[in-house]
Amino acid sequence: MRDGNLKNSTAIDVVVALCKDYFRRDEALNNKSVTKRTDTEFRYYNFKIFDAVSEISGEKHAPVYIKEIGYRIGYAKSELDFFSESTYKKYKSLIVENIAKKLHLTD
Repeated sequence: MRDGNLKNSTAIDVVVALCKDYFRRDEALNNKSVTKRTDTEFRYYNFKIFDAVSEISGEKHAPVYIKEIGYRIGYAKSELDFFSESTYKKYKSLIVENIAKKLHLTD
């Protein structure tokens, strides 16, 4: 993931951290356990991340890619075992780049 077109490793680290936190934010939104302001921010981040991932992988596989990016799960332990390793890695790299773009962490 660090060898892709995204050269700023801090942007990658931010994307990984936001993906790792995606499901906690989603649970907080579903439980309505946060303030209105936090709700707005959580919705923004989760929408942008899901949208960026879905553009590359499709909505069906988006949650898996989000989890695997956040928890740094690689091809060997991936739930997406129907892709070739090269295809999986290509998609994952493109997804990280797209998330960074959608969140305006890169141009």
